[in-house]
Amino acid sequence: MMKTTCGNLTPVRTTRCRTLRHFAPRTMFSALLTAAMLVSGCESAPVEPASTGSKVVGAKADPELAAPKPMTEDQFAQLTEQWRDRVASDPTLPNTADFFRAKKDLSRVSNEAKDIHLRANASLLLGLLYEGRTDVKGAIAQYQHAAKLVPDDAGPYMALALALGSDKQFKDAAQAQKTATTLDPDNLENWLVLGEMLVKSGDKEAGVAAYVDYERRRKGLIDGLTLKNKKGDFLVGPPERVGCAEALASATDQGTAIALTYAFKSDPEPSVRSAAAAVMGVQRLTIYKPALEAALPTAAGEVKESVAWALAEIERDPVTPKRPELPPEVAEAAQEKPPQETPSGETASEETPSDAPKNETPKP
Repeated sequence: MMKTTCGNLTPVRTTRCRTLRHFAPRTMFSALLTAAMLVSGCESAPVEPASTGSKVVGAKADPELAAPKPMTEDQFAQLTEQWRDRVASDPTLPNTADFFRAKKDLSRVSNEAKDIHLRANASLLLGLLYEGRTDVKGAIAQYQHAAKLVPDDAGPYMALALALGSDKQFKDAAQAQKTATTLDPDNLENWLVLGEMLVKSGDKEAGVAAYVDYERRRKGLIDGLTLKNKKGDFLVGPPERVGCAEALASATDQGTAIALTYAFKSDPEPSVRSAAAAVMGVQRLTIYKPALEAALPTAAGEVKESVAWALAEIERDPVTPKRPELPPEVAEAAQEKPPQETPSGETASEETPSDAPKNETPKP
Protein backbone atom coordinates (compact mmCIF):
# COMPACT_ATOMS: atom_id res chain seq x y z
CA MET A 1 0.00 0.00 0.00
CA MET A 2 1.25 3.47 -0.79
CA LYS A 3 1.81 5.47 2.37
CA THR A 4 3.00 8.93 3.19
CA THR A 5 3.98 10.49 6.46
CA CYS A 6 2.66 13.60 8.17
CA GLY A 7 5.98 14.84 9.51
CA ASN A 8 6.81 12.80 12.59
CA LEU A 9 3.24 11.58 12.88
CA THR A 10 2.02 8.08 12.14
CA PRO A 11 2.07 7.43 8.35
CA VAL A 12 -1.22 7.86 6.54
CA ARG A 13 -2.46 6.56 3.24
CA THR A 14 -2.72 8.93 0.33
CA THR A 15 -6.01 7.26 -0.54
CA ARG A 16 -8.61 5.71 1.70
CA CYS A 17 -9.38 2.39 0.06
CA ARG A 18 -12.89 1.23 0.72
CA THR A 19 -14.33 -2.18 0.23
CA LEU A 20 -15.15 -2.97 -3.42
CA ARG A 21 -12.83 -0.25 -4.69
CA HIS A 22 -9.18 -1.27 -4.80
CA PHE A 23 -6.71 -3.53 -3.11
CA ALA A 24 -2.97 -3.00 -3.08
CA PRO A 25 -1.50 -5.54 -0.69
CA ARG A 26 2.26 -5.88 -0.45
CA THR A 27 2.19 -9.64 -0.94
CA MET A 28 -0.23 -12.11 -2.51
CA PHE A 29 -1.83 -15.08 -0.82
CA SER A 30 -1.47 -18.20 -2.98
CA ALA A 31 -3.95 -20.61 -1.43
CA LEU A 32 -7.05 -21.18 -3.57
CA LEU A 33 -10.48 -22.28 -2.38
CA THR A 34 -12.45 -24.64 -4.58
CA ALA A 35 -15.87 -23.76 -5.91
CA ALA A 36 -17.44 -26.52 -3.85
CA MET A 37 -15.99 -25.09 -0.63
CA LEU A 38 -17.20 -21.61 -1.44
CA VAL A 39 -20.72 -22.69 -2.32
CA SER A 40 -21.12 -24.99 0.65
CA GLY A 41 -19.90 -22.28 2.99
CA CYS A 42 -21.82 -19.33 1.54
CA GLU A 43 -25.24 -20.35 0.34
CA SER A 44 -28.44 -20.13 2.30
CA ALA A 45 -30.34 -22.33 -0.16
CA PRO A 46 -31.87 -19.60 -2.36
CA VAL A 47 -34.43 -20.76 -4.87
CA GLU A 48 -33.35 -20.13 -8.44
CA PRO A 49 -35.98 -18.19 -10.43
CA ALA A 50 -37.89 -20.04 -13.07
CA SER A 51 -37.08 -19.30 -16.68
CA THR A 52 -39.32 -16.69 -18.25
CA GLY A 53 -39.29 -18.51 -21.57
CA SER A 54 -41.11 -21.69 -22.50
CA LYS A 55 -39.25 -24.92 -21.87
CA VAL A 56 -39.47 -27.77 -24.35
CA VAL A 57 -39.59 -31.12 -22.56
CA GLY A 58 -36.90 -33.46 -23.78
CA ALA A 59 -35.03 -30.70 -25.59
CA LYS A 60 -31.26 -30.91 -25.70
CA ALA A 61 -29.55 -28.95 -22.93
CA ASP A 62 -27.83 -25.75 -23.96
CA PRO A 63 -24.08 -26.57 -23.90
CA GLU A 64 -23.29 -23.02 -22.74
CA LEU A 65 -25.42 -23.57 -19.63
CA ALA A 66 -23.83 -26.91 -18.90
CA ALA A 67 -20.26 -25.74 -19.46
CA PRO A 68 -19.70 -21.95 -19.49
CA LYS A 69 -17.12 -20.69 -21.92
CA PRO A 70 -13.70 -19.86 -20.49
CA MET A 71 -13.20 -16.16 -19.75
CA THR A 72 -10.14 -13.94 -19.91
CA GLU A 73 -8.96 -11.82 -16.99
CA ASP A 74 -10.22 -8.70 -18.78
CA GLN A 75 -13.65 -10.27 -19.14
CA PHE A 76 -13.68 -11.22 -15.46
CA ALA A 77 -12.76 -7.63 -14.56
CA GLN A 78 -15.46 -6.17 -16.83
CA LEU A 79 -18.05 -8.54 -15.37
CA THR A 80 -17.17 -7.48 -11.83
CA GLU A 81 -17.29 -3.79 -12.71
CA GLN A 82 -20.66 -4.20 -14.40
CA TRP A 83 -22.21 -5.78 -11.32
CA ARG A 84 -20.50 -3.28 -9.02
CA ASP A 85 -22.07 -0.42 -10.98
CA ARG A 86 -25.45 -2.18 -11.01
CA VAL A 87 -25.40 -2.67 -7.25
CA ALA A 88 -24.35 0.95 -6.67
CA SER A 89 -27.18 2.28 -8.84
CA ASP A 90 -29.92 -0.12 -7.67
CA PRO A 91 -30.05 -0.87 -3.91
CA THR A 92 -33.02 -3.22 -4.49
CA LEU A 93 -31.03 -5.56 -6.75
CA PRO A 94 -30.28 -8.14 -4.00
CA ASN A 95 -34.00 -8.81 -3.66
CA THR A 96 -34.74 -9.25 -7.35
CA ALA A 97 -34.21 -12.13 -9.75
CA ASP A 98 -31.01 -10.39 -10.89
CA PHE A 99 -29.43 -11.47 -7.62
CA PHE A 100 -29.11 -15.01 -8.98
CA ARG A 101 -27.44 -13.80 -12.17
CA ALA A 102 -25.05 -11.67 -10.13
CA LYS A 103 -24.31 -14.58 -7.79
CA LYS A 104 -23.54 -16.87 -10.72
CA ASP A 105 -21.29 -14.35 -12.47
CA LEU A 106 -19.44 -13.16 -9.39
CA SER A 107 -18.96 -16.70 -8.11
CA ARG A 108 -17.18 -17.49 -11.38
CA VAL A 109 -14.89 -14.51 -10.90
CA SER A 110 -14.27 -15.36 -7.25
CA ASN A 111 -13.27 -18.93 -8.07
CA GLU A 112 -11.84 -18.84 -11.60
CA ALA A 113 -9.99 -15.55 -12.04
CA LYS A 114 -6.21 -15.70 -11.72
CA ASP A 115 -5.83 -12.27 -10.15
CA ILE A 116 -6.18 -12.61 -6.38
CA HIS A 117 -7.41 -9.05 -5.91
CA LEU A 118 -10.06 -9.42 -8.58
CA ARG A 119 -11.30 -12.58 -6.88
CA ALA A 120 -11.38 -10.80 -3.53
CA ASN A 121 -13.36 -7.88 -4.97
CA ALA A 122 -15.90 -10.31 -6.41
CA SER A 123 -16.28 -12.00 -3.00
CA LEU A 124 -16.72 -8.64 -1.29
CA LEU A 125 -19.41 -7.67 -3.77
CA LEU A 126 -21.12 -11.02 -3.23
CA GLY A 127 -21.02 -10.40 0.51
CA LEU A 128 -22.70 -7.04 0.01
CA LEU A 129 -25.42 -8.72 -2.06
CA TYR A 130 -26.01 -11.33 0.65
CA GLU A 131 -26.27 -8.58 3.25
CA GLY A 132 -28.87 -6.90 1.05
CA ARG A 133 -30.91 -10.10 1.34
CA THR A 134 -30.38 -10.10 5.14
CA ASP A 135 -28.40 -13.32 4.71
CA VAL A 136 -25.68 -12.46 7.20
CA LYS A 137 -24.22 -15.98 7.28
CA GLY A 138 -23.73 -15.92 3.53
CA ALA A 139 -22.11 -12.49 3.75
CA ILE A 140 -19.75 -13.62 6.51
CA ALA A 141 -18.58 -16.58 4.42
CA GLN A 142 -17.85 -14.31 1.46
CA TYR A 143 -15.91 -11.82 3.56
CA GLN A 144 -13.92 -14.64 5.13
CA HIS A 145 -13.08 -15.86 1.64
CA ALA A 146 -11.92 -12.38 0.60
CA ALA A 147 -9.80 -12.02 3.74
CA LYS A 148 -8.03 -15.30 2.98
CA LEU A 149 -7.34 -14.18 -0.57
CA VAL A 150 -5.78 -10.85 0.45
CA PRO A 151 -4.70 -11.33 4.07
CA ASP A 152 -2.70 -8.11 4.22
CA ASP A 153 -5.55 -5.80 3.15
CA ALA A 154 -7.69 -4.28 5.87
CA GLY A 155 -10.90 -3.90 3.84
CA PRO A 156 -12.15 -7.50 3.94
CA TYR A 157 -11.45 -7.77 7.67
CA MET A 158 -13.46 -4.64 8.43
CA ALA A 159 -16.35 -5.89 6.28
CA LEU A 160 -16.13 -9.22 8.12
CA ALA A 161 -16.09 -7.50 11.51
CA LEU A 162 -19.22 -5.49 10.71
CA ALA A 163 -21.05 -8.56 9.42
CA LEU A 164 -20.06 -10.59 12.49
CA GLY A 165 -21.21 -7.71 14.69
CA SER A 166 -24.59 -7.61 12.97
CA ASP A 167 -24.83 -11.34 13.75
CA LYS A 168 -23.99 -10.53 17.41
CA GLN A 169 -20.74 -12.51 17.23
CA PHE A 170 -18.96 -9.66 18.99
CA LYS A 171 -15.83 -11.48 20.15
CA ASP A 172 -15.10 -12.74 16.65
CA ALA A 173 -15.99 -9.31 15.28
CA ALA A 174 -13.52 -7.64 17.64
CA GLN A 175 -10.79 -10.07 16.59
CA ALA A 176 -11.41 -9.41 12.89
CA GLN A 177 -11.44 -5.66 13.50
CA LYS A 178 -8.16 -5.86 15.46
CA THR A 179 -6.61 -7.32 12.31
CA ALA A 180 -8.09 -4.53 10.17
CA THR A 181 -6.78 -1.90 12.56
CA THR A 182 -3.32 -3.47 12.67
CA LEU A 183 -3.16 -3.52 8.87
CA ASP A 184 -4.46 0.04 8.45
CA PRO A 185 -3.97 1.97 11.71
CA ASP A 186 -4.33 5.34 9.97
CA ASN A 187 -7.94 4.75 8.95
CA LEU A 188 -9.85 6.47 11.76
CA GLU A 189 -12.96 4.43 11.05
CA ASN A 190 -11.06 1.28 12.00
CA TRP A 191 -10.52 2.58 15.53
CA LEU A 192 -14.17 3.56 15.93
CA VAL A 193 -15.38 0.12 14.86
CA LEU A 194 -12.76 -1.58 17.04
CA GLY A 195 -13.89 0.37 20.09
CA GLU A 196 -17.53 -0.49 19.39
CA MET A 197 -16.89 -4.22 18.95
CA LEU A 198 -14.65 -4.45 22.01
CA VAL A 199 -17.23 -2.73 24.22
CA LYS A 200 -20.02 -4.95 22.87
CA SER A 201 -17.89 -8.04 23.41
CA GLY A 202 -17.59 -7.14 27.09
CA ASP A 203 -14.02 -5.79 27.04
CA LYS A 204 -14.90 -2.23 27.99
CA GLU A 205 -11.39 -1.26 29.07
CA ALA A 206 -9.87 -2.18 25.72
CA GLY A 207 -12.79 -0.55 23.93
CA VAL A 208 -12.24 2.76 25.72
CA ALA A 209 -8.53 2.55 24.86
CA ALA A 210 -9.41 2.13 21.18
CA TYR A 211 -11.70 5.16 21.29
CA VAL A 212 -8.95 7.22 22.93
CA ASP A 213 -6.58 6.12 20.17
CA TYR A 214 -9.15 7.40 17.66
CA GLU A 215 -9.14 10.82 19.30
CA ARG A 216 -5.34 10.94 19.51
CA ARG A 217 -4.91 10.04 15.85
CA ARG A 218 -7.63 12.44 14.71
CA LYS A 219 -5.87 15.33 16.40
CA GLY A 220 -2.52 14.20 15.00
CA LEU A 221 -3.92 14.19 11.46
CA ILE A 222 -5.32 17.68 11.93
CA ASP A 223 -1.90 18.86 13.08
CA GLY A 224 -0.29 17.27 10.03
CA LEU A 225 -2.80 19.01 7.77
CA THR A 226 -2.63 22.50 9.25
CA LEU A 227 0.38 23.20 11.49
CA LYS A 228 3.12 25.63 10.39
CA ASN A 229 6.46 26.63 11.86
CA LYS A 230 7.53 30.09 13.04
CA LYS A 231 8.31 31.13 9.47
CA GLY A 232 4.82 30.26 8.34
CA ASP A 233 5.87 27.16 6.41
CA PHE A 234 3.86 23.96 6.63
CA LEU A 235 5.56 21.20 8.60
CA VAL A 236 4.97 18.63 5.84
CA GLY A 237 4.69 18.73 2.06
CA PRO A 238 1.54 18.76 -0.11
CA PRO A 239 1.36 14.94 -0.66
CA GLU A 240 1.46 14.38 3.10
CA ARG A 241 -1.18 17.04 3.73
CA VAL A 242 -3.39 15.40 1.09
CA GLY A 243 -2.99 12.09 2.93
CA CYS A 244 -3.91 13.70 6.25
CA ALA A 245 -7.03 15.29 4.75
CA GLU A 246 -8.21 12.03 3.19
CA ALA A 247 -7.61 10.11 6.41
CA LEU A 248 -10.03 12.47 8.22
CA ALA A 249 -13.01 11.44 6.08
CA SER A 250 -14.63 9.36 8.83
CA ALA A 251 -14.35 12.14 11.46
CA THR A 252 -17.63 14.05 11.07
CA ASP A 253 -17.45 16.21 14.20
CA GLN A 254 -17.49 19.99 14.14
CA GLY A 255 -13.87 20.37 15.28
CA THR A 256 -12.61 18.34 12.32
CA ALA A 257 -14.96 20.24 10.01
CA ILE A 258 -13.44 23.55 11.16
CA ALA A 259 -9.92 22.24 10.47
CA LEU A 260 -10.87 20.96 7.00
CA THR A 261 -12.53 24.27 6.14
CA TYR A 262 -9.44 26.13 7.34
CA ALA A 263 -7.20 23.97 5.15
CA PHE A 264 -9.53 24.37 2.17
CA LYS A 265 -9.56 28.16 2.45
CA SER A 266 -5.94 28.77 3.33
CA ASP A 267 -3.73 26.08 1.81
CA PRO A 268 -1.94 27.40 -1.31
CA GLU A 269 -1.65 23.97 -2.96
CA PRO A 270 -4.51 23.03 -5.33
CA SER A 271 -4.01 19.32 -4.59
CA VAL A 272 -4.60 19.90 -0.86
CA ARG A 273 -7.60 22.15 -1.44
CA SER A 274 -9.05 19.59 -3.86
CA ALA A 275 -8.56 16.78 -1.34
CA ALA A 276 -10.18 18.83 1.44
CA ALA A 277 -13.17 19.60 -0.79
CA ALA A 278 -13.49 15.94 -1.76
CA VAL A 279 -13.60 14.93 1.92
CA MET A 280 -16.28 17.57 2.46
CA GLY A 281 -18.29 15.85 -0.24
CA VAL A 282 -17.81 12.47 1.37
CA GLN A 283 -18.98 13.82 4.74
CA ARG A 284 -21.79 15.97 3.24
CA LEU A 285 -21.89 18.29 6.27
CA THR A 286 -24.13 21.33 5.79
CA ILE A 287 -21.64 23.67 7.49
CA TYR A 288 -19.30 23.26 4.50
CA LYS A 289 -21.70 24.94 2.04
CA PRO A 290 -20.74 28.61 2.62
CA ALA A 291 -17.02 28.01 2.06
CA LEU A 292 -17.62 25.80 -0.96
CA GLU A 293 -20.15 28.15 -2.57
CA ALA A 294 -17.84 31.13 -2.06
CA ALA A 295 -14.94 29.29 -3.71
CA LEU A 296 -16.80 27.83 -6.71
CA PRO A 297 -16.88 30.94 -8.98
CA THR A 298 -13.09 31.41 -8.91
CA ALA A 299 -11.99 27.79 -8.51
CA ALA A 300 -10.24 26.07 -11.41
CA GLY A 301 -9.10 22.63 -12.48
CA GLU A 302 -9.24 19.81 -9.93
CA VAL A 303 -10.33 22.19 -7.18
CA LYS A 304 -13.39 23.34 -9.13
CA GLU A 305 -14.29 19.74 -9.94
CA SER A 306 -14.06 18.66 -6.29
CA VAL A 307 -15.99 21.71 -5.06
CA ALA A 308 -18.82 21.16 -7.55
CA TRP A 309 -19.03 17.48 -6.64
CA ALA A 310 -19.02 18.23 -2.91
CA LEU A 311 -21.84 20.76 -3.23
CA ALA A 312 -23.88 18.28 -5.26
CA GLU A 313 -23.36 15.60 -2.60
CA ILE A 314 -24.37 17.94 0.22
CA GLU A 315 -27.47 18.94 -1.73
CA ARG A 316 -28.31 15.29 -2.38
CA ASP A 317 -28.03 14.12 1.22
CA PRO A 318 -27.17 16.85 3.78
CA VAL A 319 -25.75 15.78 7.14
CA THR A 320 -25.48 17.66 10.43
CA PRO A 321 -22.06 17.36 12.11
CA LYS A 322 -21.94 15.25 15.23
CA ARG A 323 -19.42 13.62 17.46
CA PRO A 324 -19.12 9.82 17.40
CA GLU A 325 -21.10 8.22 20.22
CA LEU A 326 -18.16 7.54 22.51
CA PRO A 327 -18.32 6.20 26.08
CA PRO A 328 -18.06 8.92 28.80
CA GLU A 329 -14.71 7.47 29.88
CA VAL A 330 -13.18 8.54 26.57
CA ALA A 331 -13.75 12.23 27.23
CA GLU A 332 -12.27 11.85 30.70
CA ALA A 333 -9.23 10.00 29.38
CA ALA A 334 -8.70 12.56 26.64
CA GLN A 335 -8.83 15.40 29.16
CA GLU A 336 -6.04 13.79 31.17
CA LYS A 337 -3.63 14.26 28.23
CA PRO A 338 -1.62 17.54 28.20
CA PRO A 339 -2.72 20.13 25.62
CA GLN A 340 -0.93 19.88 22.28
CA GLU A 341 1.58 22.59 21.44
CA THR A 342 2.60 24.23 18.22
CA PRO A 343 6.26 24.00 17.14
CA SER A 344 6.79 27.48 18.60
CA GLY A 345 6.04 26.05 22.05
CA GLU A 346 2.72 27.87 22.46
CA THR A 347 -0.46 26.02 23.28
CA ALA A 348 -2.75 25.80 20.25
CA SER A 349 -5.36 28.54 20.11
CA GLU A 350 -9.11 28.07 20.43
CA GLU A 351 -9.70 30.78 17.81
CA THR A 352 -11.63 30.13 14.65
CA PRO A 353 -9.37 29.24 11.71
CA SER A 354 -10.08 32.49 9.88
CA ASP A 355 -8.78 34.50 12.87
CA ALA A 356 -5.81 32.30 13.73
CA PRO A 357 -2.30 33.80 13.64
CA LYS A 358 -0.24 32.80 10.65
CA ASN A 359 2.05 30.43 12.55
CA GLU A 360 -0.59 28.80 14.71
CA THR A 361 -3.43 26.40 14.10
CA PRO A 362 -6.54 26.20 16.28
CA LYS A 363 -7.10 23.07 18.26
CA PRO A 364 -10.53 21.60 17.40
